[in-house]
Amino acid sequence: MKDELKDIKKMIDELLVLQDNYLAIIRYDIDYIISNEVVDDDKVAGIFDELLSLLQTDEVLNLYKKLCRYYYFVNSELVVEYVDFYKEMYIDASIDSKVKEKNIFNDI
Repeated sequence: MKDELKDIKKMIDELLVLQDNYLAIIRYDIDYIISNEVVDDDKVAGIFDELLSLLQTDEVLNLYKKLCRYYYFVNSELVVEYVDFYKEMYIDASIDSKVKEKNIFNDI
């Protein structure tokens, strides 16, 4: 049992390292889009999709919000759609979800 737990912990640690490396690439892509004022709905939607597929951490949420802030003035409908996707996927339907929703997206 202890060996199995160690193996599971090792796999989780390896996944987190992979995610950190992948986030570095996504962070670069987002910075490139913003600094070069890229206007490409397909590219931005792809990055939103990638962020939605990752383990949700503060860093992932911050990158998501950063891209939302930039792209809102390019295509607000796309951003609203992806904010709604995020809410559907990651904000639970508990009684206090309205409070969580407000706290997470109030600064976009």
